[in-house]
Amino acid sequence: MGEKQPSGGVKRPVPVAARTGRPGPRAPVVTIRFPIAYMKIVEQEAERLEIGRGNFLTMLVKREQGMAKFERPADAPAHFVKKADLEKIQPYSWYVTPATRDWVDGERLRMGMGITTYMIFQINRWLGNARGPELRAER
Repeated sequence: MGEKQPSGGVKRPVPVAARTGRPGPRAPVVTIRFPIAYMKIVEQEAERLEIGRGNFLTMLVKREQGMAKFERPADAPAHFVKKADLEKIQPYSWYVTPATRDWVDGERLRMGMGITTYMIFQINRWLGNARGPELRAER
């Protein structure tokens, strides 16, 4: 249990988000040109798991490789996107290990996809909808 504090309250551990930097000085940098809508999804999903965006993308790859077994919680919120946010592009620099980069390159080439399309495919699989998030009508 938590320790007693002088004020009579209970000291509770504070969760800390695990954020890591680059995997090493020679880590490949992968530039992904995400639509803003997908960048927001990556940010929200990573925040929910208390990890960084790059770690979230790496976890999706590890999940695909069968090296990590985890699923999106059934009570996780749905994502709704605007057409304008799907049309605007935001580059994202993803730092990965050479082994992860090589594996992703092999898979995406085998599937006939570029890196951005492959990672969007993985995000959509994570969301449980191969067609992507729901489009919200703009007013």
